[in-house]
Amino acid sequence: MIEKIAKNAFWLVLSAMILGFFVPIVSHTIRPYTFAFLFGVMLCALMRMPDPDFAHAKEKQKTRMSILIVWQLFLTPAIVWGFCNLAQLPDTLSTALIACACAGPVFSTPAFAKLNNLDAGFTIQNVVISSLLMPISLLLAGLLFLPVIPDIDLHTFIIRVLIFLFLPFVIAYIYRRLIQTEMQQKLDMKLGALTTICLCLMACSLMDGLLNKTLNDPLKITSLIILVISFNLTLQAISSYLFKPMDKKTALNAGLVCGYRNWTLTLAITAGSLGEDFTALVALGQFGVMLLPLPSLKFFDRFIKA
Repeated sequence: MIEKIAKNAFWLVLSAMILGFFVPIVSHTIRPYTFAFLFGVMLCALMRMPDPDFAHAKEKQKTRMSILIVWQLFLTPAIVWGFCNLAQLPDTLSTALIACACAGPVFSTPAFAKLNNLDAGFTIQNVVISSLLMPISLLLAGLLFLPVIPDIDLHTFIIRVLIFLFLPFVIAYIYRRLIQTEMQQKLDMKLGALTTICLCLMACSLMDGLLNKTLNDPLKITSLIILVISFNLTLQAISSYLFKPMDKKTALNAGLVCGYRNWTLTLAITAGSLGEDFTALVALGQFGVMLLPLPSLKFFDRFIKA
């Protein structure tokens, strides 16, 4: 049973999202626990994730990672801000998109990298570094770019960063240091199943209210769906193209981590203070994270070869 849950994560999470969308009473009931489910997802994923092994990284790899982090967390928010100004998007939507560009990658990107024969170790390092630096990116965006200032004070922001970001990293670090490798291997499948369960509950809860919004304003939701897809694929395309001169794997890795961001973590850290447009983007973005990475990587693999 545990093995089936772990190995069928994609279909189970997708089914949970569909259930939450079409049966609002379910998603509404568990919505107050969304951030608890996110904590469970992050903790289990980090406990299963191999060590980033920064000590053995070559100088060339460190340089590439540094350039990628600067582009990923600090330049893309500025570019998105410029686009929002040129397009004259509403302030609430501009705020949502800029905040999206400040997020680190989803924790499943190393798995997608491994499935596509990319450098999963490089992706793991990026997940760790960019996730831990994400609060700085958000703070800078709040000071420089966000047209709507989030209704959250610095003290609350720091507390939520400590709880939802740093605490899972610390617990996972202690787990990997105290628990023997053989025992970790035995627990891996159980942690995989627990990750899937937490993902299902989180994804389902994020669908709360989305059906009503779709029925009340189908044009807006359709526009947001197009925006989510365009946001993911555009950042993936630009990042892949910019890092193409380095090598193919670095380019595809860059596109993957820049295109598929952990917006749910941003939602948790900011306590939902970025507005309804951002909350809707987070919910719709779950479909993008589930459905887009593998086909888009296949496409950009051919794009890089061209």
